[in-house]
Amino acid sequence: MTLEFNPLTSILSIFGALGVAGLIGWIKKARLVALVPKTFSYSELTESGHGQLVEIAVFNRGWKTEDTIDVTMNPTLSYQMLGANSQDVKVEKNRLKISRVGPADEITTLLIVEKGTFQLGDILQIVSKESKGIIVSKAEEIGLTGPQRIQAVVYLVIMLLTIGAIVYFFSQITGYSSASQNEPPPAITKKDDLPVKVGDWNIEEHYRSKDNSLYQGLLKNEIKFTVGTAHSKGDSTLVPVRMTNTGASPLLVTLSMNSNASAGRIPSYELRSSEITLAANQTIERSIRVIIPIRSSEVDRSVYMEVFIRSIDGETLQMKQIYTVK
Repeated sequence: MTLEFNPLTSILSIFGALGVAGLIGWIKKARLVALVPKTFSYSELTESGHGQLVEIAVFNRGWKTEDTIDVTMNPTLSYQMLGANSQDVKVEKNRLKISRVGPADEITTLLIVEKGTFQLGDILQIVSKESKGIIVSKAEEIGLTGPQRIQAVVYLVIMLLTIGAIVYFFSQITGYSSASQNEPPPAITKKDDLPVKVGDWNIEEHYRSKDNSLYQGLLKNEIKFTVGTAHSKGDSTLVPVRMTNTGASPLLVTLSMNSNASAGRIPSYELRSSEITLAANQTIERSIRVIIPIRSSEVDRSVYMEVFIRSIDGETLQMKQIYTVK
């Protein structure tokens, strides 16, 4: 007896196996999320009355308990915990530490923030013992819990089986040839004209516009900022940044850096180089000294960089980067 080879069955089997593996990985994937749902601009709990009340919520949307959660925030601001819905929360300088967050659980902390205005971008990163989390600006971006993912997968499988049955039924009726069955699907081109990240720099949403000439200059490589190799002597580290402007107009640039260990050891004015003139068709380099302990974790070896650019027409652009000193 001769077995008949069916190309459509083989293709569906391969894609089915890949799809099942991808769905299982998506269901099991750890998902740690930080959200700032509310901020209050004034508080009578501070002496000046100008401190902020900031609510930070940390969600675990995965299947396993997340241990040793560390939320790193802008080190130039000061933080004091007012309350939390768990006793496993504490604040150490610019780091919010949580012992554990269970599956599909949420830990909410209320902080008093002073010495500046707290924004979503002031949450620099969130990590746990086994995974790296994400920072979102809206509750809709938090994502599904483990059980909700399974429910979504069940709906998807039912839909795919239904579509597969319909396709197979019509292929048998119309007698599609083997060549037509193996014809690859048309290529789908996904285009993002306004990327969040340009090189290693993160651009905030309100600067990402086709009408912002500075942002468009970054995309066209007319404006480039490249972090060079850091040079350390003891725990004093010099970090260089090369700035290039191949456009027709000069730019004013403010470069600032910070690290967890720099607070209290280096004056704030030494952590910033302000109003640097970057002429047309010019490349210059500026370096800023920060403190990186010789023996330190990856978080403490992070340098928090910020670049603010202003054109002669008054147009502005701000971008940020977390650079890890090797």
